[in-house]
Amino acid sequence: MRKSVHAALAAAALSAAVLIPTVTASAAVPTAAERPATVHTAVDCDLYVVNTAALRIRTGPGTGYGTIGQLSSGVRVDVTDIAYPAYTWYKVRTLTKSAYGLKAGTTGWVSSDYLRYIGGCYTQLD
Repeated sequence: MRKSVHAALAAAALSAAVLIPTVTASAAVPTAAERPATVHTAVDCDLYVVNTAALRIRTGPGTGYGTIGQLSSGVRVDVTDIAYPAYTWYKVRTLTKSAYGLKAGTTGWVSSDYLRYIGGCYTQLD
């Protein structure tokens, strides 16, 4: 009986070794700092409005990217992309002009903390 139990355990261990792949130390996983921001496309027609006096619009999803200009309160934007994994930076296309001189149709990245969702689609540029 003891031999059959050992044989069964040995067979199970062999099966598990065949079915479960092993990870070697050479398969290095990059750190968060080494990985670029991944961008996922958002659903079309996500209409938001700027809800702060001045919101910087940037060339990329984060404060480390250059500033394109500023959006004034009330500017409407359409979200075209969302930065992953934090989902806190939105790529937007402005639908109305900014009091700070940016024209409608400007694209760039903004912090989602300063946008308010109003829903629907808005395509008229002024």
